[in-house]
Amino acid sequence: MAEQYKKRSELLAELEQLRETEARYQRLAENAADVIAEVDGHGRFLYVSPNATRILGYPPEEIIGKTFQEGAIFKNVHPDDRESLLTRYVEAIQSGDDSVLIYRYRHGDGRWCWFESKGKAYQTPEGRFRAVVISRDVTDREQALRKLSEHQRRFSMLTETSQELITELDPEGRVLFMSPSCEALLGYKVEELVGTTPFGLVHPDDIETVAKMFLNRVESDGPPRHGHVFRVLHRDGSWRWFQGSGVNYVTDEGEPRIVSVSREVTHLLRAIDERQKLEKWVQQAQKYESLGVMAGGVAHDFNNLLTPILGDAALILMDLPADSPLRPRIEKIQRAAHQAASLTNQMLDYAGMGSPETTPVDVSKLVLEMGQLLESVVTKKAQVSFDLAVDLPSVEADAAQLGQVVINLITNASEAIEENSRHDGRIIVRSGQVMADRQGISRMFLGEALPVGPYVYFEVEDTGCGMDENTRARIFDPFFTTKFTGRGLGMAAVVGIVRKHRGAIDVESRAESGTRVRVLLPVGGAPLVVHDVPRDDSASWRSSGVVLVADDDEGVLDLMCETLTRAGLEVRTAARGDEAIEIYRRAPNEIRAVLLDRTMPGTSGEDVLQEILAIRPDARILVVSGYSEQSCEKQFAGKGAAGFLQKPFLPETLLEKVRALIEN
Repeated sequence: MAEQYKKRSELLAELEQLRETEARYQRLAENAADVIAEVDGHGRFLYVSPNATRILGYPPEEIIGKTFQEGAIFKNVHPDDRESLLTRYVEAIQSGDDSVLIYRYRHGDGRWCWFESKGKAYQTPEGRFRAVVISRDVTDREQALRKLSEHQRRFSMLTETSQELITELDPEGRVLFMSPSCEALLGYKVEELVGTTPFGLVHPDDIETVAKMFLNRVESDGPPRHGHVFRVLHRDGSWRWFQGSGVNYVTDEGEPRIVSVSREVTHLLRAIDERQKLEKWVQQAQKYESLGVMAGGVAHDFNNLLTPILGDAALILMDLPADSPLRPRIEKIQRAAHQAASLTNQMLDYAGMGSPETTPVDVSKLVLEMGQLLESVVTKKAQVSFDLAVDLPSVEADAAQLGQVVINLITNASEAIEENSRHDGRIIVRSGQVMADRQGISRMFLGEALPVGPYVYFEVEDTGCGMDENTRARIFDPFFTTKFTGRGLGMAAVVGIVRKHRGAIDVESRAESGTRVRVLLPVGGAPLVVHDVPRDDSASWRSSGVVLVADDDEGVLDLMCETLTRAGLEVRTAARGDEAIEIYRRAPNEIRAVLLDRTMPGTSGEDVLQEILAIRPDARILVVSGYSEQSCEKQFAGKGAAGFLQKPFLPETLLEKVRALIEN
C-alpha cells in the first residue's frame, strides 16, 4: 500500500507540474508579441495562440481546424504574395525543413501589415509530423528596410547620373567611394581611384589650399560651404578646374567619413576669362578710338596752320631774286614746315585717316631691304638674322609706310638689347603666311573685327630687356616711351598704319625675356589709290573767270586767294557754309569752280556741296581738308565732288587742281 501511495503521489506531483508548465506556456502564448501556431502534416492548424485576436484581428477558433488555404489567414494575404507564400508553405510542410516566410497581411481592422513567419518541424513520440509556426508583425522593420532601400536606389541613381564628382573619404584621405562621373570628368575608372589618396592629382600650386580645405572639414561639424577652386590632372594630361564642398558624418559603426561634391568649372572660368578679355578689348578699342579722334582733330587743325606757312613761304620764294640772302632762311622755314607736316601725317596714320599709296608689295623683299638699311645703326651688341619666306603672295600696301613699321620695330628691338647690358643679344626678322582662325586673330590687337583667312606676316623678335604687363598694355599709347624723352608717336603710328592696311598686331613679351612683335596683313589688301602728279608748268599757268573759295581758316583763305589771283582768277570768299551757298546762288553761271573746306561753320561742307549741286548739277567742286583723302571719301563718295586737295599744300599743287577743274 505504501508503495502504491508513493507512486500515486509522484504521479500527482508530475501532473501538477505538467499543469503548471502548461499554464505557464499558456500565459506566455497569450501575452507573447508573436502568434504561435501548431500545424500537422496536412497543413491544418491544431493550435493558435489566443493573442491572434489582437495581432491578426481574427480569433483562434476561425483558424483552428482549417488548413492554411481555408482559414482567415490565407484570404487576407496580399494578392501579390499569395501564390509565392502558398508554394513555399507547402514545400516547407512536405520537406519538413525550417523556413522563414515574409508577406503582406491585411489585419482584421483593414490595415496592411508585414508579417514574418518562421516554421520549426518536429515529430511527436508517435511519429506524427508537426510544425510550430511563429508569426511576427514586422511592419516597422520592413518599412524601415524599404525606405533604406529606396534611399539607396535614389543615392545610386543620383551618383550614376550626376555630372558632379561625389567622393567619400576616410579621415586619412583615402577614397572609399567615388561616383561613376569620375571617368567622364577625370578619365579614370572608379576602381582605379578607390583605395587611393587623390591629392596626388591636385595641381602643385593648389595642393596646400586643398589640404587645408580637407583638414578644416575633418575638424568641423558645421554645415558645408563652397570651397576654393582648384585644378585636378585629367588622365589626358590637361588640368581641369573644380569647385567643391564637403560634409562630414559618422557611420553606424562610429567611423568618421567626409563626403565631397565637386563640379567642374573649367568652361565657366574660360567663359569668364573670355568675357574679361572682351571687356578689356572694348575698353581698349574705345580708348584708342578716342585718342584717334583727338589725333585726327589735332592733325587737321595743325595742317590748317601749316598750309599758309608752306604756301606763303613758296610765294615769297617765287618773288625773291635767286641771289637774295633771305632765300636760305625761307627754305629753312619750308623744311621745318615739311617736317611738321610729316608729324601730322603720323598723327593721321595713328587715327587711321592717312592716305596710303598702295601697290602690290613683296613683304619679304621689303623687310629685307629695310633690315639691311638699318644694319649700320643697330647696336653692336645685337646679331641680326633674317628668316624670310619666299614666294609669298603680295599684299596691297603703302610700301613707304610698311617700311616705317619695319624700321620702328627693328629700332625698338635694338634699343631693348642695348638696355639689357648684361649680355649680347639677337634680333630675328621673319616673314611667312598663316591661315588665321577666329580664336587666334581675335586675341591680337586690332584683330577682333577682322575676318578669318590667309594673312601674310612679318615679325621682329629680340632677346632684349622685354616688358612687364603694365608696359605692354601702354606701348600703343601716343607719345608713350620707356626712354628718358619721347621721340614722337612711335608704336602708336605703327597701330595707325596697320589699322589702315586692315591688319593686326600680336605682341609677346616678358620682363628680362625679350619681345616678339608680329604684324599680320591680309592677302590682297586694300584697293589701289592713285594720286595726281602736278604738271611742271603749274606755277606759270594763267586763266580767267570767277572761283569761289569757302574756308573758315583765315590763313588758308588768304593763301588760296593770293595764289589764284596771281593766276589771273577772280576770287570770291566765304567763311561760313551758308554764306558760300548764298554767294553761289547769286551767280551760278559765273562761278567756274568752287573750293570747299570739308568742315565749315553754319552749314557743313557736305551740305554745302549738296546745295550747290542742287542749284547747278554740273558745278565743279574741289573738296579741301586737313584730313586725308581716304577719310573724306567715306563722307563725299558718290555725292558729286570733282576732286580733293589735302592740306597743307603748295601753291603749284593748288593751281594744278584748279586747272584740272576748269579745263576738264
